Amino acid sequence: MTEATQTKDKKAAPKKVDPNAGKNIKIVKDATCTFCGCVCDDMELTVDLDEHRITKAKRACVLGRAWFYEHTV
Repeated sequence: MTEATQTKDKKAAPKKVDPNAGKNIKIVKDATCTFCGCVCDDMELTVDLDEHRITKAKRACVLGRAWFYEHTV
């Protein structure tokens, strides 16, 4: 094994950066969306408590995401 190969193998994988680090957030699991009448109840919402708004809606359809993103908390 050459020195260049050894150096390459020793490099650490890049660390994943948490985009929510340092933010005042709350995760709401099993949130219910009532926008279209299907009453989907498996959403996971990320709420930015400083900005008083929903910033992420996992497992929401296009209509649900638009509805959640327009609301403040």
